[in-house]
Amino acid sequence: MFPFHFKNFVGNLDIEYPNYDGIPKDSPVFIYYKENSDLSKHEIWRRFYRILQENNISYLRPAKNLTGEWIFNLKEFRHTFDCLKDVEYLQGSITIEPEYFRKINDNETDDEDLTEETSIKISVYKEDLTLLKNNQPTISD
Repeated sequence: MFPFHFKNFVGNLDIEYPNYDGIPKDSPVFIYYKENSDLSKHEIWRRFYRILQENNISYLRPAKNLTGEWIFNLKEFRHTFDCLKDVEYLQGSITIEPEYFRKINDNETDDEDLTEETSIKISVYKEDLTLLKNNQPTISD
């Protein structure tokens, strides 16, 4: 698996990813973004999109609105990261509906133990792209 964690530190984007030596080229790609607060789906996507815009990242953008489907230019994404240069299944563009997660742990004995977290995740699997490609109608002459 190729995980990418988008983090924002004092207005600067840091995309954290591990060493990918030995990871099979057909492994899935996961993109994560997390905030340590309880946010609505719209708010976390607004913040994430603002970071993408501020850092001129164009391979990921909303199709119509922030909380719906997004357009993911897999080819541009592949060419952005050296570790993905040989991942051949990352071709073209797709529309994808990302996942949204909220986690709130409330320890009633101590207010300081309250933890809130909101995250989003985009997953791209080779198998899903193959299914999409095979299910597209062919254009005849």
